[in-house]
Amino acid sequence: MGRVAKGVNCSVVGCDKQAIRSLSTEKVSAAGLKVGRGRRAYLCKAHYKEYKRKTKREKMAEKWRFKGQGPSRILNRSQIDKFSIR
Repeated sequence: MGRVAKGVNCSVVGCDKQAIRSLSTEKVSAAGLKVGRGRRAYLCKAHYKEYKRKTKREKMAEKWRFKGQGPSRILNRSQIDKFSIR
């Protein structure tokens, strides 16, 4: 039985909600969330949703790099403009 199943709280500073996911502290910090020290970061539902939103572009870029395809082969032009860095 893991720590999330046992009822560990969210690792984000100032949050006391129950965690639903466990991720690397390094990845969570890189996404801009302020977490305490430790190997793993435990996130509640709200903070996990925020983490997913902030890492969406990196995941998409990694997917394109892995498959060897450019964005024009996967998305149409309006979708590419939506995700472009401005």
